[in-house]
Amino acid sequence: MQKFSPDILEYIPQRPPMVMIDRIVDINESKVECQFKVINDNLFVVDGKLIESGIIENIAQTVASVAGYWAKEKNEKVNLGYIAAIKNLNIHALPSVGDVLCTFVEIVNEVFNVTIVHGKVICGNTKIADCEMRIYIADNRK
Repeated sequence: MQKFSPDILEYIPQRPPMVMIDRIVDINESKVECQFKVINDNLFVVDGKLIESGIIENIAQTVASVAGYWAKEKNEKVNLGYIAAIKNLNIHALPSVGDVLCTFVEIVNEVFNVTIVHGKVICGNTKIADCEMRIYIADNRK
């Protein structure tokens, strides 16, 4: 079973088995770094490798963590987010079971309920993936 930082589930709307980040390493208003250890029973692991959709979900949940973190700081509910678009996606390698991913997301712009980010996933000294992602954040405070 995956071990999560005790607080990670406070900041993201996803629940096991769909949780694709283990902990927030560093965060500020415009950037976040999260870690995730690839385990064999992950939904997105095939033949010992984390497949592309798992890498994409890892980036999206890293975005969710920054939105959730700041919502919690304001005592607001953590809103659901949806991938609206992915641009310039580059998958350079598929990480293996046991690898620890460091995912970095920088907020480029926010327009209404859409957050535009640049995401990058690193494993050791190897860039695994990078892309621009647009996330629609639903306003479910009502």
